Amino acid sequence: MGARPAAKVPHRDWYRSWGQVMCRLRLIAVVFALVLTVSLSSCTKPVEVSQEPSPPDVPVEDVSQPTEHVAGQEGKPWERPGTAAGQEIVGPDGGTMVWVAAGSFRMGSTDEEARYAVDKLDALLPDWITDEDLTYEQPAREVEMDGFWLGKHEVTNAQYRRFWQATGWGLSPESKLGDGHPFVGVSWDGAAAYAEHFGLSLPTEAQWEYGARGPASRVFPWGDEWDPSRLCWGGNLGPEGITFPVGSFPSGVSWCGALDMAGNAFEWCADWYQKDYYAGGPPSNPPGPSEEQATVVSGAYRARVLRGGGWFLQGYFCRSAGRYCDAPTEGDFFTGFRVARSCR
Repeated sequence: MGARPAAKVPHRDWYRSWGQVMCRLRLIAVVFALVLTVSLSSCTKPVEVSQEPSPPDVPVEDVSQPTEHVAGQEGKPWERPGTAAGQEIVGPDGGTMVWVAAGSFRMGSTDEEARYAVDKLDALLPDWITDEDLTYEQPAREVEMDGFWLGKHEVTNAQYRRFWQATGWGLSPESKLGDGHPFVGVSWDGAAAYAEHFGLSLPTEAQWEYGARGPASRVFPWGDEWDPSRLCWGGNLGPEGITFPVGSFPSGVSWCGALDMAGNAFEWCADWYQKDYYAGGPPSNPPGPSEEQATVVSGAYRARVLRGGGWFLQGYFCRSAGRYCDAPTEGDFFTGFRVARSCR
């Protein structure tokens, strides 16, 4: 997927150029068209959605309490490599982190995976989805990755609230949703500030995709077939019609133990977005393009990468190879993030 930016709602920044305002208004129309398409389609034809879409009644991990000293955890383990994929530690922000072991994977979509996306997953999507969009996920190529720590969950309302109270940075994280829901409405700038405050980072686009797909290069975190019961998406919304608490779908876990890599909240990555980056990106630990190389979206701005789909979207957008983008100053009702830490 590619240069089409994620759908938007009006933003607080009223001093942007008129051309950018018009660009944003067109994007608002896109998201309402998508929601309307889903609603009308559900009234006219059956949709393959689980009859009992809510996740099993399992305890959700408490990620709301900061931890400086954890029993059995010495020093700052996020500064040292892990010992096995899926090893868990408590990170400096109090959230659980999982070790993503070094290895290689196929980054991007093959022609076969692109055909699957079109033939199996786009039945409810509007006409602005084109075959060209999928070329931004190509060519698929083998990429070598060093090991790194990755947030097991998206950063929650409770976690971001503590950061906001300590720094006053960004938006107040007040929400009608509970502390354990992912914090949405955050800009890339706000997400990066949070990560830096705790000595962490946002995952690179390559790290994010490797954490979701693993050495088997799965289409979705759990495997190669779409399963609507394993994530929060447009056909399986949370109790308030938005997100679920993080970790509510253990059956959607990725190979390294990361949860909610598909659906719930779109997740910011560290990289600038370049639609043809895969054609010339390095084969080892791709860092993403420079700001100067980034694609100018809709003639208005250079964008940062978003990954993983979101609570209001369809399965097409929740594929692990799907690439999306938005302006780094924009924080919207679907944008969240998770943190990472390299040990190189």
